[in-house]
Amino acid sequence: MRLIILFFFLINFSIAQKAELTGAIVAFNKGDNVTAKEFIDISYEKYMKIKKAEKPKVMSKFWHYRGLIYFRINEFDIAIQSFGKDINLNAKGGYQKKSMTMLKTLGLSDGVLEIIKKAPKPNTTKEKLEF
Repeated sequence: MRLIILFFFLINFSIAQKAELTGAIVAFNKGDNVTAKEFIDISYEKYMKIKKAEKPKVMSKFWHYRGLIYFRINEFDIAIQSFGKDINLNAKGGYQKKSMTMLKTLGLSDGVLEIIKKAPKPNTTKEKLEF
């Protein structure tokens, strides 16, 4: 019985993490910048606190939309960092091309974009995470 309760708790926790990201994307698409920023900040706190690495495709989506939201509210430093982290993930089926386009929109030169691409790749496997 305890295992069943634990299983449902873990499933609920996993879904709740993605709910904030989905809420941020919906608010962003509706043009509600305040709500989008609130949800993406909640997602950021949750993703940065978990010790287990999320799937790279989900993290690519997170970093890309975080960059878009901060771009829309004119906080360009955070937007650039977020797009850069998305590009460095190099996730299969991710948002790297869109993030690269946004960095070019921000006026970054090709030389800077190459530096971002060559930055050290983050560890995405559970075994290599250091806390």
